[in-house]
Amino acid sequence: MKISSKGKYALAAMAILAQNYKSEEPVAVISIANSLNISKIYLEQVFALLKKSDLVLSLKGAYGGYKLKRDPMKISIYSILFSVENSLFEKPENIL
Repeated sequence: MKISSKGKYALAAMAILAQNYKSEEPVAVISIANSLNISKIYLEQVFALLKKSDLVLSLKGAYGGYKLKRDPMKISIYSILFSVENSLFEKPENIL
């Protein structure tokens, strides 16, 4: 199995959110992007997929950012990768 950079960054970003789970403050995208040394715009695309899968909650405004929607112990690596790595979980059509 080969995980794309989108999958790797999703896992890393979720790990950062998990470390801050007990904090009341959301984590800003720019802060995560700087920690991972990637583009903020690229990371926002990753978070859009994670949000669509109901893994994160986004908070708007000057003090906005992202938080995990549930306890990190209840979020699996599978659910994170399933959110962002469509090609890993598609069944090949050519299999007999």
